[in-house]
Amino acid sequence: MNIVYPTVPSENGDWFVKSDYWKRWARCLVRMDETHDEAIDVSIEPLNYVDPDHANRYSSYEVDRLLEVRIRAHRTHNPEYCFKKELPGDKAKYVQALVGDEMAHFFLHEDIFAEIDHDKLARYDHVSNWPWGGGIPFVMVCKDRDKYPQLVKHWVQVMEKEVHYLKVQDEDMIRRYNEYLKKEPAQ
Repeated sequence: MNIVYPTVPSENGDWFVKSDYWKRWARCLVRMDETHDEAIDVSIEPLNYVDPDHANRYSSYEVDRLLEVRIRAHRTHNPEYCFKKELPGDKAKYVQALVGDEMAHFFLHEDIFAEIDHDKLARYDHVSNWPWGGGIPFVMVCKDRDKYPQLVKHWVQVMEKEVHYLKVQDEDMIRRYNEYLKKEPAQ
């Protein structure tokens, strides 16, 4: 017997978009249209499917990537049928199972667009400043990192494992990284 969960609208009226190519859902913070020359999205499910139980017990790689909350500014056109005002309920439950209630609420409902420093996003949206693709981690472009200590800690832990990201961090993030290293033993 299949359980049908009710669809979930974003509390601030954002659209959800399912990639025609990746077949994964994202929240559309800005739709590309006649007034916006680019779209701004944030993924709300991993690129590769992860069973929540498996992710919790064995490998958190895909979930860790999702928790970077990558902001993607792009000029890729999506057909109208890819957009929905409500996320399918099973996808909302999936996000909740992967990242918990608090982060699921952030992904689906937080006014992320209002929290983005658009000058920082524009600076990092050039390959010379962010050569790895896949979007910019939210904590690198948010206005007030102190509002998101869980996300900052996660990003600092990512940088500890993947030190190549250090070369593009601003002074504030480097300071946070160094403070973390003083408090936390190396993994």
